Amino acid sequence: MARLSTLDGDTIQAAEMQVEVSLDAPPTGRLRWAQPAQPTAAAMEALFPTLPVVDCGRDYVLFDLRGLNALR
Repeated sequence: MARLSTLDGDTIQAAEMQVEVSLDAPPTGRLRWAQPAQPTAAAMEALFPTLPVVDCGRDYVLFDLRGLNALR
């Protein structure tokens, strides 16, 4: 489970993940996770057009998430 923590200490659940393993699955030496490509700053802004942008640059975008606390 992924959670966001606000400055005042509140926690907001952001995502949940579940993994199921078959009992007859062969053992593995190590887990390998597919790493999806990170979205660009412009792509992030396009994904969340209603979030206010505090600052952005070529490799980053900083959203103001304080308004999300009111949605709980």
